[in-house]
Amino acid sequence: EGRLHLTGDMKNPTAEVEMRIANGQVVDVPFADVQATARLANKVADVTAHLVEPRGATFDVSGRVPTAAEAGPADLRVTSPGISLALVQGMTTAVSDVAGTAALDVRLTGPLADLDIGGNVHLSAAALRVTATGSLYQHIDADVRFENGWATFDRASLQDDDGHALNVTGRLGLHDTGGSRQVEAAITSDSIHVLENGLGDVEVSADLQIS
Repeated sequence: EGRLHLTGDMKNPTAEVEMRIANGQVVDVPFADVQATARLANKVADVTAHLVEPRGATFDVSGRVPTAAEAGPADLRVTSPGISLALVQGMTTAVSDVAGTAALDVRLTGPLADLDIGGNVHLSAAALRVTATGSLYQHIDADVRFENGWATFDRASLQDDDGHALNVTGRLGLHDTGGSRQVEAAITSDSIHVLENGLGDVEVSADLQIS
C-alpha cells in the first residue's frame, strides 16, 4: 500500500510519498515488512526507510538527499545490527549464492559527487560466487572502518571452495586524488582460485605490500 501527493511547479515540485509492503521478497529473499516515507521540498528529499527480515533483523535508512547540487549537502545514515547479505543478490547479477550478514552503522555526508563516509561495517560468515569467473568465496569475515577519507580494513579474510585463504589488511582512499585513489595494503593468499569455469582453472598465491 502507498500514497503519493504531488504539488507545485514541475521544475521544483513538492511531494510526499508513503509506502508499506508486508511479507514480500527481493528475488527469492523474503522480508516481513518494509515501511518508507519521503518528503521532497526545495530540491531536498527527507527520507526514512525501515526493513524487517522474518528472523527479526532490521535495516534502517534516514536523512536528507539533495536532488540537485545547489540544494546543499547530503546527510544520510544507514544502520543494521545484522542484515542478510542475500538481499544484495536482488540488486546485481555480478554475484550469486550470496549468504551471511552485515552489521553496519554508516553516515554519508557532503555533496553527492564526492561523499564523505564515516562509520563501520562488519561482515560475518559471508559467501558469494562471482558470476564472471565462477569462483566461490566463503567464510568471508571483515571489519571495515570509514573515517577521514579512508576505508580501513582492520581484518578481512575469505576462502575459496577448496579452503585456500586470502587475507587483507590496510586502507583505501575514498576520494579521487589526481585521477587515482591511494592504497596501502598487505595481501596474502595461498593458491586461491581467481578463475573456475569453462575457460579454465587459475589459482594465485601472493604476498604483497601495496602503497
